[in-house]
Amino acid sequence: MARKIQVKRGPKVNLPTLSVGEFGFTTDTKEVFIGSDSENVKLASDEQLTTKLTSYDEQLAEVDSKVTSFDSQLAQKASKTEVRLNSDKLELEDMSESTLGAMSGNATFNLLSVPQDNTVDLFKLSDNALKWKGYEAFVNSSSASLYFCTMFDATNLTVTANVRMKLEFEIYMEDVFSTLSVRNYMNNNAVLTDISTYASSATSIPYAGGYKKIVIEDSGNFIYTTSNYDYVKPYLVFAIPEGTGTYKKFFIRNLRLFVDGAELPLLQVGKYTNASSQSYVKNSDLAPVLLATEKSIPKKLSQLENDIQIPVSSKRWSGKKANFLGDSITYGAWKNGASWTTVTPYHQYLKDLLGLSVARNYGVSSTCISPNADYTGGENANAFVNRYSSMDSDADLVVVFGGTNDFGHNVPLGVMGDTTNTTFYGALDILMRGLTIKYAGKKIVFMTPMHRNQTSDNNETNTIGVKLSQYVSAIKEMAQRYSIAVIDTYSMSGISPFIPEIVTAYMEDKLHPNAAGHQLLANNIVGQFESI
Repeated sequence: MARKIQVKRGPKVNLPTLSVGEFGFTTDTKEVFIGSDSENVKLASDEQLTTKLTSYDEQLAEVDSKVTSFDSQLAQKASKTEVRLNSDKLELEDMSESTLGAMSGNATFNLLSVPQDNTVDLFKLSDNALKWKGYEAFVNSSSASLYFCTMFDATNLTVTANVRMKLEFEIYMEDVFSTLSVRNYMNNNAVLTDISTYASSATSIPYAGGYKKIVIEDSGNFIYTTSNYDYVKPYLVFAIPEGTGTYKKFFIRNLRLFVDGAELPLLQVGKYTNASSQSYVKNSDLAPVLLATEKSIPKKLSQLENDIQIPVSSKRWSGKKANFLGDSITYGAWKNGASWTTVTPYHQYLKDLLGLSVARNYGVSSTCISPNADYTGGENANAFVNRYSSMDSDADLVVVFGGTNDFGHNVPLGVMGDTTNTTFYGALDILMRGLTIKYAGKKIVFMTPMHRNQTSDNNETNTIGVKLSQYVSAIKEMAQRYSIAVIDTYSMSGISPFIPEIVTAYMEDKLHPNAAGHQLLANNIVGQFESI
């Protein structure tokens, strides 16, 4: 005989509290419940499950629709950006030389209007019209160099102490000069080409053609003195690699000079003619045709595309201040044959590459990290451990590049655990601890010494029997202790003093980089700064 199994049933209002695992059925609402240890749990019907799943499907469809809409907006924005880039290219290509050639040398025209919502501007310009002044240069002298003259009015300026000046300008050219430097003249003669009386040494400028904004400040060659001269005359000095009989075009704009923060009026710019050699710079009668060709700006458009993906303002060091503590290499000293001169040091190239707002030079020649070197002329007083505390305190980045003189002038190496400045380890301990306290929360970077070749056996061992590599290892070991970043220029500078061809190109005295060596060093280490 078949048995029937039934569960509790009745109107929902009479549903009792079910035992754990006990079923109940409401005869009026047709619902099924099962008892739990706390309450009656309602079991869903097929119809209810279908309704719920349908609701979920509708919600997912809504999400998909929003994602599709967002993707469409992104694609539209990307399309507009590409159209803008293509428009830039098209506009540049469509501007014929015949059209531009009809313009006078003093004419200005709107080469490219950048939309207000575009935060990345071609040639790093605002949305104002491009206003370039073109010049022609011809060289017919044995020195293969020429001067571009400028004159600023300082008649209303009086100082009671020497103050620093700042010169800035923008330059564009397709060809490359072998060197570009600035000499600063001052006198009381309102004649542009009179460069008598006060003259400074040349300040070398890193420039390889194309567009560049150049700012010269914190330079010993740009000092306005208490002589209070009426006219300041910075001259751009171009050296032509092709030699005599060379014809060039270049463009200058936004030439400005500041003395102690105040801008001086620009009175005149123009040519400097050497009558004996017929070298000259003259105002060009051509509009800046070079700027209006696709050929002249492929790298700029490429950079613009990169900037759209990674805006310049997002660079880690963009707009930041940096202090560079070091020796003669940081200072920029270079031995040109038997005489010493200065070149643009590596950190000024890094300033441009990293977008730094300030790169202060705390390099002092013939100085060590430790004051216990075998110098006899008082150089030990300027050891790094004695100078770091006087550096500006507002730096976001502090870079220390030293140790080569400690090696070369026989500072005892010491051991880990030394805490006095008489050994290299001890001086490192004092310096790293002091910098960590002075610049708490800021980034500190030590750069190891580069290879050098001052001995006939090429083994980089000093007269007390210690190898340069041991000083390098000491920097790395001590930096680990204080959690300080290290850039190993001993391994990655790209400048080997053991290869004659490299020595000739980058480091003639096998110790101090020349101008090209400093630029190469900066290019080889810039990526390290972006990643630390």
